[in-house]
Amino acid sequence: MLIKKIVSVILSLSLVFMVSGCHSDKDNPLHGKAQFVEETFNQRENGLPENFLVIEDCDEFYHCLDISNGKIASWSQYDNDGVIYRFDNFYDFFRDNLENAIENF
Repeated sequence: MLIKKIVSVILSLSLVFMVSGCHSDKDNPLHGKAQFVEETFNQRENGLPENFLVIEDCDEFYHCLDISNGKIASWSQYDNDGVIYRFDNFYDFFRDNLENAIENF
């Protein structure tokens, strides 16, 4: 139960960072662009499905949130299989990343 609360707090803080930790628009510095939004639009030009939102760049592939079902998938423009579902929800994905970070600390 404690790990779930910790992950919930960290998740909330990371979402705030994803939106506030953004690039400023040269024409209007008050309107920033979230990095994950920019990367999603960039990868759509490379064939990223419309229902995917890029949440992590892993160099050779991307972790994406499938907004149609809430699952986390890996996607690569270079992979013939294209989409491989890795996690059933964002919580499981985030928890796995957090546990990996703790193990590798």
